[in-house]
Amino acid sequence: MDRAATFYGLFPGGPELALEVVGAEARFTVRNDFARDEDRFLTECVLAIWHRLSSWLVGRRIPLAHAAFRYPPPPHRQEYELLFDCPVHFGQDRTGAAFDARWLTAPLVRDEGALDAMLRRAPFDLLSRPEYGTTVAEQVRRTLTQRLRTSPRLPALGEVAAGLAVSPATLRRRLRQEGTSFQQLKDHVRRDAAIAGLAESGEPIAELAARLGFSEDTAFHRAFRRWTGTTPGAYRIASGSADAC
Repeated sequence: MDRAATFYGLFPGGPELALEVVGAEARFTVRNDFARDEDRFLTECVLAIWHRLSSWLVGRRIPLAHAAFRYPPPPHRQEYELLFDCPVHFGQDRTGAAFDARWLTAPLVRDEGALDAMLRRAPFDLLSRPEYGTTVAEQVRRTLTQRLRTSPRLPALGEVAAGLAVSPATLRRRLRQEGTSFQQLKDHVRRDAAIAGLAESGEPIAELAARLGFSEDTAFHRAFRRWTGTTPGAYRIASGSADAC
């Protein structure tokens, strides 16, 4: 990624890339302030391709914590979460994607032969979102995220286990081995959806709470404070979104 930033820096008018580490988070950013739709499309392609190339190099899908774009949300904004598989924010001070910095030390598992074969099929392999042997936690998180987009009722552990063709006990054990639990993943999925909803839309908080499966506003407020240390209304105000109530 450092080499990519240096390489593109050789061409005037090209993408100005940067990789920085802030605490436990790594951020890959595009510094250009593109205004035209075609330039924005280039920015999105750069982010998507370099994320997928990095995942290909280490043989695992690197989960993104979030993606951000400097420009306002386009009419097709709902497609961005599908493209990047993470919370997406618009109108930010930078364009880029963030992930756990520990991935920067992951060993490379591809050799020159594999690179040559991949380049012969490029860019198809980098645009087709192949799976790279994702962790059980990532498979569960993806299942929960997809369900939450269509229903406020998240599936029970047994239902998810059946979808993965394992027993509930095996699923619990594998999640424990990966340092998480089914309840933690459910909380994380709801938290991310809540943050995205508060930051990017004027959806009333009561409706957002119901959409996320909370039977009462007070339960949502308690959960959100536990997740973030603040209230939904205060978070919406701080994020600069419209209506805080």
